[in-house]
Amino acid sequence: MTDEGRDAAEPVLAVVHRTGALFIDFENVFFALLNGDYQLKREAALSASMDGVAELRKRLRDQGIGLVVERSYADWEQLPTTAQRQLQIAGVLPRFTDSRRDKSTADIELSLDILQVVLTRPELEHVTLVGGDRDYLPILRRLKESDRRITVCSLRPCLSGDVREFVSNSPKASIIELDDVLDLKGRAAPPNLELSKSESPSQPRHRIPSPARQIEPNEWHERYVASMLRFMHERKFREVHLGPFIRWLQAEKVFELVSGNELRKIFDELQAMGAVHVEERDTGQGYAFSVASVNWNDLLVQRMNEAD
Repeated sequence: MTDEGRDAAEPVLAVVHRTGALFIDFENVFFALLNGDYQLKREAALSASMDGVAELRKRLRDQGIGLVVERSYADWEQLPTTAQRQLQIAGVLPRFTDSRRDKSTADIELSLDILQVVLTRPELEHVTLVGGDRDYLPILRRLKESDRRITVCSLRPCLSGDVREFVSNSPKASIIELDDVLDLKGRAAPPNLELSKSESPSQPRHRIPSPARQIEPNEWHERYVASMLRFMHERKFREVHLGPFIRWLQAEKVFELVSGNELRKIFDELQAMGAVHVEERDTGQGYAFSVASVNWNDLLVQRMNEAD
């Protein structure tokens, strides 16, 4: 068979060469975009942070790294209320940290989780850390000693000189600067997401959904609702925990060709249409999670339920 015939007959698939874990100091990135050299609005900083996570995950996949552990760390009460849900929809587990003291515990919680992975998951060959503080040097040294491949990802102003030097002296370590991933210089908060001048900082910061049914349902909305119904029916659930549901979507490859940003948009549109509802809950042990339910009175839900 000629190369041309082979290309036509055999689609090129991404090959996973090694398994990996991704740990994100999310509040570090968010507040750097908010208060540092970039001075973005809150929702624009969240949007840029999410875009950075999505692009980083894509780059890792393109390098043949299959992420089996993905976690993000922040005191979520200090961030826009949609941050946790967006991460859960993308398949990244939010972990709660405490910033009530003089210093956030994100770096401690994140480092302890990496240490646990090093000790209990020998099959994980590659660890990606989003965070450039020198406080991460001890865990980076432990990763080097355990012969793991390391990627440190950070905004340029937040990348410690000590961390940069560590990477330069480690043959299995590399750096990705988020400034090269995102066009931050020209980024502005979308008009419909910016806070109005009259809005009090203490008010909840939600995107205002469009009135129900202004968005016409399409194939992607139908597929998402059908997937939720199937997930619920197979498990006899009345609602869906978003974290396990998104991991199931990934395992079933339901939206294999859809990016994380596009998947969030589909879900947000379903909310705006009134087809699904999301509720934030707390375990009582410092961890929050999102639960989604379908609106059984919605015509799209009824139609997909009958088809199922």
